[in-house]
Amino acid sequence: MQKIWRIPLFRFVLFGTVLVLFDSVRPNDTEATLQRILVTRDQIAKMVTTWQQNWGTTPDNKEISALIQSYVEEEIYYREALALGLDQDDFVVRRRLRQKMEFLTENYPNAVDPTVDEVAAYYNQNIGKYSTGPRYDFEQVYFVEKDDLRIANAFASLVSGESGENLGDPSSLARHMTNVDEHDISRTFGSKFSDSLQALPNGSWSGPIPSGFGQHLVRVDKVQDKQPRDFSSVRELVEADWRTDHRKIAVAESFEKMRQNYTIEIEESK
Repeated sequence: MQKIWRIPLFRFVLFGTVLVLFDSVRPNDTEATLQRILVTRDQIAKMVTTWQQNWGTTPDNKEISALIQSYVEEEIYYREALALGLDQDDFVVRRRLRQKMEFLTENYPNAVDPTVDEVAAYYNQNIGKYSTGPRYDFEQVYFVEKDDLRIANAFASLVSGESGENLGDPSSLARHMTNVDEHDISRTFGSKFSDSLQALPNGSWSGPIPSGFGQHLVRVDKVQDKQPRDFSSVRELVEADWRTDHRKIAVAESFEKMRQNYTIEIEESK
């Protein structure tokens, strides 16, 4: 049966048969009241607005008539599909309806603006989120290739106190970087190098550390711990995060109220 269902012609014939049977049992127009499709002025105005947003022009009468005709066709197809039950057990339709319900609950009517104290309290509760990352002072010696012997000799020289100015390969990369955060380091050397830097000890040479350019011997001279950003400089961001969290709470509460209207039964597997 599965093989037969995969044949396009079979599915086409089956669907056509269902339509014919459905049409045969429907009351004709003389036996039933025709369904009413009302196209309101507000709906037409929305069509015109959407057209203007998409095309940057105002539709003329002919184009407006075409918009209305398209709307009527869509409404008829929609109603006929519902009458056939085509919305049942449809994964895409179910997901779309869920998204629309979530949208409605996210934009809950009792939303209020937070007070300054509420935003400040949220800032203090999540202070780590609004802190600058650690900042580094470090020196690096660059090598184009991973020449183990050459790098090992340079490392020994550095440990013995020799300056790194005459070691390694010439490069446009900064040999010394001061008071830079992870973003600055990643932008210059790449995220892999930045991640490795966090695990290095202070005051001694380490490596080789890979980057997108090659290999590096690195000495971290200073690490400044995370520092909270001033509340006034991040207030808008904090308020936006406060709203996001409270929207999530509102959605969860709304769903819980809806869930109380249902009894959930889950059949055990045999």
